[in-house]
Amino acid sequence: MILTKGSVEQLAYKADFFDKIYTVNTIYFWQDISQCLSEVCRVLKKDGRFINVLYDSDYLNKIPMTKYGFTLYTIDVLVALAEANGLALSQTVQKKGACCLIFEKK
Repeated sequence: MILTKGSVEQLAYKADFFDKIYTVNTIYFWQDISQCLSEVCRVLKKDGRFINVLYDSDYLNKIPMTKYGFTLYTIDVLVALAEANGLALSQTVQKKGACCLIFEKK
């Protein structure tokens, strides 16, 4: 395994590199979410999967610390942004504010 440091806005990997990409509770901090999702799509292989685990905005609005530096999204907005950047929603699992969105590269 190799660990690298970088920015999701400019991933240092060739196109069609990964079978799977996942993130847990990081999307709130992505500066340009459309650019980031486009990069995720670029480095995924055809039929590759992007798994995004997060809390929805309704849940996060109840937590005081999310007023500082978090960008909160509804699930519908995230799905629309992902689909606009080459990803297709294949599965959603929701439980008590937590959500796992599974996308495939179109």
